[in-house]
Amino acid sequence: MLVALLTALAACLVITACGGSDSSSDSGGDQLSAEDYSTALEDIMVPLGEDLQAAGADATAAKTSDDVVAALGDSGDAVDLAIEKLSALAPPDEAVDVHDKLVSLLEGYGGSIDSASDAAQNEDQAGIQDFVTASTDFASELTALKADFDAAGVSTGG
Repeated sequence: MLVALLTALAACLVITACGGSDSSSDSGGDQLSAEDYSTALEDIMVPLGEDLQAAGADATAAKTSDDVVAALGDSGDAVDLAIEKLSALAPPDEAVDVHDKLVSLLEGYGGSIDSASDAAQNEDQAGIQDFVTASTDFASELTALKADFDAAGVSTGG
């Protein structure tokens, strides 16, 4: 039973790791051009994806629920760092709404990660399933946001 839970958690982390692009900061509070914002967004989201993939690999290799909790902790830390960096950006006017949606989406996913950590620690199958659902929804919403960024004139790459 624990093996199935660990596998589900690992799959969710890997699913959510695929997405994003558009870079880092250095805005100093100045509003960024669409091109500079795109670069900054990539500098934030690509490392987030890499961190989530690494956490997914750690969760896949996990032998205990404590190992999964540690992998989820790493994921939560990565999401928190991305939120912090995104919050420091001043997006172009056309992208303010979608930027705010991205930050909100990440905040919600961070909460899901926290709940999944509790569920893993307690070997709570329903809680793990909730995380599976939240991760799938997160990946879908992230894909939709990429289209919204493109519509706002902010390139999100691949």
